Order: sequence, then structure tokens, then C-alpha cells
Amino acid sequence: MNDLERKLESALKEITRLKDENQKLKELLAKHKIPVSNYQDKHVQHMARSEILQKRITIFRRLFKGRTEVYAVRWEGNGKSNYVPARKYEPKKIYKERDLLPLTDNVIEDHLRGNKTIGIYPLLKDETCWFLAVDFDKKDWQKDALTFIGVCNDVGVPASVEISRSGDGCHVWIFFSDKMEAKTARRLGNLLMNLTLEKRYETGVDSFDRFFSKSRYNAKRRFWKPDRSTFAEIPQEKWL
Repeated sequence: MNDLERKLESALKEITRLKDENQKLKELLAKHKIPVSNYQDKHVQHMARSEILQKRITIFRRLFKGRTEVYAVRWEGNGKSNYVPARKYEPKKIYKERDLLPLTDNVIEDHLRGNKTIGIYPLLKDETCWFLAVDFDKKDWQKDALTFIGVCNDVGVPASVEISRSGDGCHVWIFFSDKMEAKTARRLGNLLMNLTLEKRYETGVDSFDRFFSKSRYNAKRRFWKPDRSTFAEIPQEKWL
């Protein structure tokens, strides 16, 4: 659990404590037949929800830093799915000529609520990035990912695991305190993977698929997908 997650958990516990205290005060007022304003109660609840929402959006932006002038949206149809750049609806223009949409707080809110699934460009225009993600799938992905996490712990690299959408793989996230060159991030990933291979020399690490961030060439054609399961540990109905 990283520092942001600990702060969020602490804040949620404090909210629960305050709710319990508020309920006791209501019972005390009711005992002495003192009326309570229902409007005020609803207003306070709305403010609390708004604050929680803004905190989670802030956490999302701090963790998944990437390009903000563009994002991707997931589509499904005819048994297929993919990610495409989000663009304005302009029926008189072909899709590729339509203006791109920026990554706003409203877009992130829809993502966290499960109304849509978005993707981000992790690679910035100056060829730097704020995180490295390692994709594991296929056979033995659990063992390979656990070995990789063990290597990260051994060398002091904080890493988090997230089960992929299909349930047949996972992503290991390594977040940086400052942005670094994408090629340096990939070198770090290669070093960690080589150390993992030393521990799995008998079987190899066949489940390893790829690193993100990629080069600029690939980034223009493929979006990294931080899907809603990234926030599965947040304790609330749906995600908000």
C-alpha cells in the first residue's frame, strides 16, 4: 500500500467515525425532541460525496500521469473490443479529421463510476513517462508475476499488482516520484525482468507480454489501458 492509498484509507475511516458520531447526535436530539433539518443533512452528504470524488480523481491523476490533451475510449461490438482516440462528434467530418477530446475530471469520473472505460497515453511528447507497467498473461502468469514482484522487493522498487480485465493475467505497476526518460524506464524493466529470469531459469517467463511506456511510434498506435479494476481496492459501491 503506497502513501496515497494509506491517506485515502485514513480519510475513509475518519468519514466513517464522523458518520457514527453524527448518528449518535441525531439520536440524542430525537430523545430530547429537538428537530433536525433534513435539508442540512442532505447538503452535508452531498458535500462529503463531492469531496470523496475529488480526492479519488486527484489520486487517479497523480498515479496515471500521461498526456492530458488526448485520451482513448474503449468500444465493444460484434464480439470485438478495442481502444480509439476520443474525438468530438462531427458528422460532417470523417473520424480521423475530428478534433481530439482532452482528459477532463468529468471523463475520469465517468471512468471511475464505470460509465465508460478510458485509456491514456503514458508517453509524453518529450519521450518521458511517470510510470512503467509490466503486462503478464498466458500460462503461469501468477508465478511469473509473483517472482517479478519478489525481485522488485529485493532491490527496493515499489510495485503494485492489478488483475487484468479478463482475469487471465495481471499488470505490475511501478510509479515514479518524478518523470524519467521512457528508454530509462524500459531499461529498469529489462533489468528487473533479467533478475526474474535468473529465478525462473528452469521454466522462463513465457507469460511476460510487454512493457509500457513504448516508443513514440507505437504510442501513436496503441493506448495503455488503466481500466476500472485498477481501483478495485477502493471500498465503496461501484467505485464512487
